[in-house]
Amino acid sequence: MLLLAVLSGCSHLDTSTPGDSTRPEDVRVSVCNKELHRVSDLLFGQFMERPSWGGETGPEAALLPGTHTLDPRVEAMLRSMAIPIVRFPGGTDVDFTDWRNMVTDALGKDRGRPDSRGSHGNSITNAFGYDEYFRLASDLKWKSILVVNLHDGLLTDKTAAEAATNAAALLAYCVGTEATVPTEFHQWPALRVANGHPTAYDVEYVQIGNESWFWQGEMKKKHGDAWVTAWANAIQAYMAALRRIQPGIKIIADGHPLEVSAELHRRHAGVDLFAQHRYYPLGIDGLFAADGKKLPEAGVTPGQVWETLTHSTPTDADGLAEFRDDSIEQATRLGYRLAITEWNLNTWWKLARGQELSPGPGACGLGAAVMVQALLRRSDTIALATQSMLLGQTWGITGIRVHPQEGVAPTLQPTAEAVTLYNQHHGDQELRVRYDSAPLLWHPAVKFNSNYRPHDWPCMQAMVVDVVATRDRDHIYLHAINTDFDKPRRLSVRFDGFAGLPGKATLHRLRFHTATEYATTNTWTTCEEVQIHSDEEARAIDLPPRSLTIVVIDLPAK
Repeated sequence: MLLLAVLSGCSHLDTSTPGDSTRPEDVRVSVCNKELHRVSDLLFGQFMERPSWGGETGPEAALLPGTHTLDPRVEAMLRSMAIPIVRFPGGTDVDFTDWRNMVTDALGKDRGRPDSRGSHGNSITNAFGYDEYFRLASDLKWKSILVVNLHDGLLTDKTAAEAATNAAALLAYCVGTEATVPTEFHQWPALRVANGHPTAYDVEYVQIGNESWFWQGEMKKKHGDAWVTAWANAIQAYMAALRRIQPGIKIIADGHPLEVSAELHRRHAGVDLFAQHRYYPLGIDGLFAADGKKLPEAGVTPGQVWETLTHSTPTDADGLAEFRDDSIEQATRLGYRLAITEWNLNTWWKLARGQELSPGPGACGLGAAVMVQALLRRSDTIALATQSMLLGQTWGITGIRVHPQEGVAPTLQPTAEAVTLYNQHHGDQELRVRYDSAPLLWHPAVKFNSNYRPHDWPCMQAMVVDVVATRDRDHIYLHAINTDFDKPRRLSVRFDGFAGLPGKATLHRLRFHTATEYATTNTWTTCEEVQIHSDEEARAIDLPPRSLTIVVIDLPAK
């Protein structure tokens, strides 16, 4: 039976020894009624990308053949996720394609919707364009981040003003009417109406460019020492053009290069959020022991693969996952806020992995849950996040996997399942959590070379059981992850400053499966919901290995 201990008063650090009644694997935490910072619903968004390479086309692959209509099974999954905000349509391609190809009969283009050629030179159809996206967003009550082309305004023969006007035309198509946009933009809302959409769409955010930090070298070559000034001037030209169309639109600009974000902040330019992307650990091309010696793959166990992958995210001094790097440090120091507009536990093995040693979707789902804990801990600085990528057919980071050539039903992947569970069960305040007793910190027996982490980094340590607490007016939410591959843990919780807590609570859990388990169950996760009650004798929550558990505790009515 799963039971919750509800005790009053924060304890001192537990110094028990294996000889007393506490098992060594127990974890004791105190949750205090002290708000650390606010938690926004927008942390649990998704990114619907339209890529054109690696065999991936995003939502284009999820359409009924020969139509502009999503497979109803996919739409039902999207509805069940209750996503708060979605980013669309790019991604790398957005800076190298013409937005007019994604609407029907755009002025100056061929009739219909010509194919686009993306950043990698591959052709992609435009059956799922802006009208299809915004109709879906309206139906599912999504807020939206519309991404516009910045590359044209920085590194082509267009001036920044010309490129900004083109971005503003897209926004006018989406949100404008003849009564609300300047005369020179009237043709764009008129085209939307002609395409069968008389009501303006809702756009809450516009992101200017995507991963533009890749162009820093080209900008330095083009502008010399004035590259930061030129870059910031271009961003401001875009902002001015976009706000002519929609004065209250919120602007997201890339947070890298750091020099540009610092300059825009110094100018009080009016950027609402600066974008960052976080993927861990990315490509893995070598396995090493803790002492740095290269390991043969035959000497690495599935558990070591899972645990190393799960703990890809940086940790703080206490071994708890958090996002920590120079961009977050600068944002915190200067006082601006961030949007993590792409993130996921994203890995590919450049090794000849056997099926069981390959981490698989289960391990990526557990790692994504750890990344959400990191997001929650930095929600003082991170205001918004969108997980990559919502729909697709080949990429490992896909949230809903479709199989257009195989006749197989679409499937919800563990990374998206994990974020959906947080989205459904979280509060708007993060509470202070203190570890009173915990097992020894995890240290990697196996390291790897990856894009973000060379194997000779200092030995990372991590808490095996990662706990975050949030609350709202009516509930406390305990978010607990057991990252151990094969050992269950018990979580004992003390509450301080919460009077009259009832015994009623609900436990929601995801267990993440290995390749061996998948072979027999044909599923990468198991979902559970259990009603639990507390009493003075029962004081612990069981945490199975490789699991995410969220306990929702009713607060007394006020």
